[in-house]
Amino acid sequence: MAMHETANGRHDPHESSNFNPLIYYCVYGDHSYYDCLCISLASLQEFGNFHGTLGIACDRRPDQIMDCIPDRLRTNLIFSAASAERSWFNRYYLEHGLYDAYQPILYCDVDVVFDADVTNMLIDILLRPKVCCATENASIPGLADKPTRLWTENVSNYFGRDLYEGDPDFQDVRVALGNSGIIGVDNPARLQAVSLLVKEIAASRSAEQLQVFTDQPILDYVLHKTGEGDFTLLDRYCRLTHDLQSLPIATRRGLAHFHPPAPASAKLPIMKAYLDALARDRDAGPKRAGGWDVVDTGL
Repeated sequence: MAMHETANGRHDPHESSNFNPLIYYCVYGDHSYYDCLCISLASLQEFGNFHGTLGIACDRRPDQIMDCIPDRLRTNLIFSAASAERSWFNRYYLEHGLYDAYQPILYCDVDVVFDADVTNMLIDILLRPKVCCATENASIPGLADKPTRLWTENVSNYFGRDLYEGDPDFQDVRVALGNSGIIGVDNPARLQAVSLLVKEIAASRSAEQLQVFTDQPILDYVLHKTGEGDFTLLDRYCRLTHDLQSLPIATRRGLAHFHPPAPASAKLPIMKAYLDALARDRDAGPKRAGGWDVVDTGL
């Protein structure tokens, strides 16, 4: 793959025919989830500066959600079906083959707000032959800093505690606390292979387990077991949060994920407030030499 560096040391995606990015969402249920999607897509266009293909798996007809999609993102659209029955596992149903021509691929929950240009992040995902997830390590350090055999906290069940307990390979191993709300992958074949394993394990679990702990512990276990996971790259671009106080605009990275479990209706006003704050900051112009800065994370 040929990809040349620009004057600032970053790679130029236009120099590579392999750079054909897709960002996709899965949305179903009441209108509040679609309202979150509208905010996320508005931020993707206005601040993410995304020019690739948009995939939306949903339980509504395309014409019923076109008003959610900003004009520029309507150029390259792929619609597919999602359902409440599949719930959090909709993101792993990729047998339709509609994403096979794209790389890299980024999956996002609807509670993600884009707050800076995503181009460099997508290039970094393309160049990383792994499945990338952001982590909750910083918010639960007491869990991330000890081996899985010492996990006793109930919250550890959201990161695969019972799966690690039954696997002798992980008794003395520390693992990253991956968050499944944002998943980046260099090519569709890698995502499809991991998706098959996630669904296979899910089929052996109780409906109660899946309802309470969702897909996340299974994805975490699969990525650690197979060695396919990268739990560092997206932490450089993503901030996981539940309030505006922890989202200073001056240190934006690219994605703000309002991740704690909560009804979409509860997240809507916070997401909207953050998007409004981004717009005010943009409209106010630079407040110091060079304006605001995206945090340099050493990439």
